[in-house]
Amino acid sequence: MESFLNPSQVLKHLKLRKSIIAADFGCGSGGWAIPLAKILEEGKVYAIDILEEPLLALKGRTALEKISNIQTIRSNVESKQ
Repeated sequence: MESFLNPSQVLKHLKLRKSIIAADFGCGSGGWAIPLAKILEEGKVYAIDILEEPLLALKGRTALEKISNIQTIRSNVESKQ
């Protein structure tokens, strides 16, 4: 059985500067946003999702892990308005 991608391992292979700004569309509870924020120590991650519950879970995780460079945004990115 194939395993899921490990975001931390995948992100290690990208040449990301610590000061860039990134967005995670459909972030859920932060499976990619949190590892990304840890790499972008001087940057910012916008974590965007349509559902409030996963965003609240992400906020809780960032508080526990003392991650301050993630901004959560509740939005429907598929909306035409």
